[in-house]
Amino acid sequence: TQSTVASATLSGGLTTVTFNITATVGGATQLQLVTGDAQVDTVGALLPTPLTVRVLDALNNPVQGVLITWSVLAGGGSVTSPTSTTDASGIATTSWRLGTVRTATDSTQIARASGVGTPVSFVALARPGTVSAANTLVSVAPTSVAASRTSPATITVTARDGFGNPVAGASVALSATGSGNNLVQPAGVTNANGVATGALGASVTGARTITATVNGVVATATPTLTVVAAPATALLFTVTPTLGVAGADLDPVPAVGVADSLGNRNFTFTGTISLALGANPSSGTLGGTLSRTAVAGVATFPGVSIDKAGVGYTLAASSTGLTSTTSAAFTVTAGGVSAERSLMSAAPGSITAGGAASTITVTARDENDNPVAGATVT
Repeated sequence: TQSTVASATLSGGLTTVTFNITATVGGATQLQLVTGDAQVDTVGALLPTPLTVRVLDALNNPVQGVLITWSVLAGGGSVTSPTSTTDASGIATTSWRLGTVRTATDSTQIARASGVGTPVSFVALARPGTVSAANTLVSVAPTSVAASRTSPATITVTARDGFGNPVAGASVALSATGSGNNLVQPAGVTNANGVATGALGASVTGARTITATVNGVVATATPTLTVVAAPATALLFTVTPTLGVAGADLDPVPAVGVADSLGNRNFTFTGTISLALGANPSSGTLGGTLSRTAVAGVATFPGVSIDKAGVGYTLAASSTGLTSTTSAAFTVTAGGVSAERSLMSAAPGSITAGGAASTITVTARDENDNPVAGATVT
């Protein structure tokens, strides 16, 4: 509003009249965007630049006292004040906190000012926040695989921020416990959905705990992959006798298990396993029950014995469809002296008194006719 003083002189020059001309602002017709458009910040952030508009009349004069209504049209979030009134410069402001939801295909958020003229829109781009350890997902499928030299299980990592939004372009590093692992790292960073995949397998059985580090943040989720033995292909001795006594039960009791092609024990096999002599240095005979059914992948052979003493015996195990195996070598010693099997002779059998002596020969033997060394003879 402006006041102007004007003077006029009437014709005749006798009287001067002074009067005021007051110019007032016209009605508000224009709404202009001043600041706050095209900002970029993380989800949930309070934008650093306030949203500002100016109200003008038809001749571009600022209009005071106009009520402006602020609203969020898309993307969520909120304004600090839903209404404000223009000041003497025709200015009204509010602050805008972005919404917390951001998808891979829609990161644009929109606010609007209205109250006069054409409404004004403010557009902001919401970026995802930093990677959240708790919200980042890590999974493995399947959760159990057979031992192999490949990587059959897929590890999926979904990077998310503190509000659960996917984080694209994040680097992912995988690790796993255990030995014999075949771990394949993701080929690149996370995609638009925050996802990166790797793979895992192992040649050794056991549980594997998987850890994912995303942009330097260790994810809380640590899934487990269980590696089990592949189908049995071969036999192996789990217990081999170390020193036997002829005719007595072999000690320790022989035991035979099964394994897959990588040497992992298979504890599900329940087939029949047979035992025989491999190396037989003294032409001995293997006695006892020589065929047993495996229990939890192992067949044990109590009561098995070899009747002849000798050095370098071995046992051979076989089962239909599986590769046979031979035990380590062991020794079988003679048993205790048998009175019935031991021999004694005199040569010559008759002598003359006072003449040459007769030689008495004692041959100590056990009950299987094995010679017994080290026996005391009286």
